[in-house]
Order: sequence, then C-alpha cells, then structure tokens
Amino acid sequence: MSVSCTDLWNRIGGVSLSHLSRRTEFSLTLVLALMLAVVWWLVALRFEAATGVPVWRDQDTTFTQALHHLADPYPALAFPYVPWTAVLLVPAGLLPLRWSVLAQMALYFAILTAVVFKFGGGLKAVLLTLTSAIAFDTALEINMEWLVCLGLLVPPAWSGPLLLVKPQVALGYGLSFRGRDVLRAGGVVLVVVLVALILWPGWPGKMLADIQTNTLGDWGSRINIAPSRLMPAPLAWLMGLLLSWRAFRRKDPILGVLAWLFFVPYATLYSLMPAFALFAIRWPRVALVISGTLWLLYGGVLLSFLQGG
Repeated sequence: MSVSCTDLWNRIGGVSLSHLSRRTEFSLTLVLALMLAVVWWLVALRFEAATGVPVWRDQDTTFTQALHHLADPYPALAFPYVPWTAVLLVPAGLLPLRWSVLAQMALYFAILTAVVFKFGGGLKAVLLTLTSAIAFDTALEINMEWLVCLGLLVPPAWSGPLLLVKPQVALGYGLSFRGRDVLRAGGVVLVVVLVALILWPGWPGKMLADIQTNTLGDWGSRINIAPSRLMPAPLAWLMGLLLSWRAFRRKDPILGVLAWLFFVPYATLYSLMPAFALFAIRWPRVALVISGTLWLLYGGVLLSFLQGG
C-alpha cells in the first residue's frame, strides 16, 4: 500500500505538532504552578500574621528537624513514618523554615504537574487542583506528599520506598502494575526494609507506636476525614474492593489510587491533593463541583474561626 508524500508529511507534521503543543502546554502549566506555589506561600504567611495561628507546625517540629535525628528519629520526633523518610528529608533542614517551605511547595506543585501530565491530564486538571481549598489547606500545613508524588513519576520498580513514606496517599498505584513490575517493586522494597532494619533496629515497633499515639490518637482524630471514618467502614471497604478490582483488571493507576483511599484508616484534607489531581484528570466537571463545595465548607469554617465563633 503506497503512501503519498503529502500524506506522509501530514502524519509526521501532525505528530510533531501534537508533541510540540503538549510540551508547550506543560511548560506553561509548570510556570503557573510555580507562581501559585509562591502565592499560596504568601497567603500562609499572611494568615499567620493576621490570626496569630502558627502555620507549618509539622515542618517546624518534625520535617526540618529530621536532619538532626538521622540515627533514630523516633524518640525525638513525632515520626509515624518509615525511617528512610528522615534521610529523604535532609535537604528540608538545610534552609530556614519559611524558605524550606517555599522550596518544598514549589517542588510539590512542579512534581504534581508532572504527575498530571504523565497520566493524561493537562492545564485544566492542574488549575482545578492548585486553586482548590485542598491547595489552601496544603499551604497552611504542607507535608510530604511531594515525596509520594515522586513515587508516581519514577519507574514502578523504584516507586515502593517513596509510596511507603505516606502509604495512605497513593499506595493503590500498585494495582496498575504488571506482574514483572510487581516482582521488581517487591524486591526493591524488601531490600530497603532489610537495610533499614540494620540501620534502625526495631523501627517497625517504634513506628507503629507513634502511629497509635499521634496519627490515630486524640489529635489525629480531630482532622481525620478518611472515607472509612466518614461512612460505615464496611461500606467504604466494599466500595474500595469494587474500585480495586476494576483498577486491577484495567491496570488503571487513577482508579487504583482512588480505590485505596477507601481502605485507609486516616487521611487529612491536604493529603488528598494527589488523589484529587488524578480525579480531576478523568472527571473535571465533577472535580469543579467538589472544589466549589469544599470552598463553601472550608470558607464557612474559616470565617467562623476568624470571627471567633
């Protein structure tokens, strides 16, 4: 079957223009994401100045302090995390608090933008996510979701140690792995866990104790919005099973991440930003409704707080 020069040129040109358009959209979206990171950082500083309520408490007391407790982070810090998290957080402790937070926020928004584009989204999904009330909540108490998002960018074999930093966020990504990827990822995780047991003996028990005391304790329960807490747990698990089966059959990373949320015992609003970004890729109109609803709810609570009600 012959192909004319004109047809061949159109095909090549179409592919090139498509790729060029996609790269241009990514570059534009990345710039906007970084600008929004700076805006939200300034909003958080203004919020603290106006209300007297400290922001970035976890950063101040834990994440930027991990550098000083690499030998054993558990006795000195509230640290319900796998121990290699402390090593990954070393750069966060090299700058003063506010500049460290700005760097992490810019990094988080940039990585999240790359995640959205990797899974088929674009400018719309990124803007829906980074202008949401979840982004505002993230600005007030930025955590380590950027490390988990890195786990969504690296090859599947290397994703496990990063996903386990905060397993409640996106561990369901593994439901989209092929058999070979599962074996490789499992091997990498096994090696990292064994090395961690040598470097930090007894860490699983210390981590679990910290989870019970902090994450699932009185303080954590006040901000816990996990689906299994907001609805009857058996119903949440059933929904999670149905979504998990569909994600596994389709090897669908977006459904996998969303399905996992129905199993976790703990989630905060800011920890849902990666999942919301993936949701916005697939269902942007629904995401817009959710974002508007969250702003109404969040805005009402915030207004009541500012008025001292």
